[in-house]
Amino acid sequence: MIINFIDYLISWSKQELNLALVFVIVTLSSAELPLQIAKSFSEYRHYINNRDLKINHIESPSNSKKQKVEKNYKFYAEIDNIYIMGGASFRKNSILREEEAIESFLAEIEQKNYKLVYIRDEAHIGGEIRLKTNKEERFFEENMQKSADFVLKMTATPDGKHNLIELSEKELNEDRVKLLK
Repeated sequence: MIINFIDYLISWSKQELNLALVFVIVTLSSAELPLQIAKSFSEYRHYINNRDLKINHIESPSNSKKQKVEKNYKFYAEIDNIYIMGGASFRKNSILREEEAIESFLAEIEQKNYKLVYIRDEAHIGGEIRLKTNKEERFFEENMQKSADFVLKMTATPDGKHNLIELSEKELNEDRVKLLK
């Protein structure tokens, strides 16, 4: 469903405003969930209008498996690309955190005047800055939300404190691509 939203936003932008959009999807985990989302998006990409959409899974390198050869783990912003990552990838002592990968990425987006669409999955757990007890996680979430031109928080278990947009069963059934879990 979210890939349809991204597809719609890209198509709308091309027709109406011609914005340079960059999409970041963050989940709780840095392990299997981001990879699973990336694989699903790659599979369903063939059913959307913007089939050339690039899907980038930002993998968290293991700090315990540091190789002798130095590697650049930074990633670079490209228009109409989706970057899928786990928020845990940017905790203290992680390689991505040490290399300031997210700071460089966000600075590049700002410098190139791209528009960041930040999509926070499982937002009832990971999307509230003030609830973050870990300083590094709070720093990451705050940077993402402040840098974003648009923030979409997704959750299957809302707390009822915010204005919600609910998708009805009818809307799901009328969706062009059937995504079943």
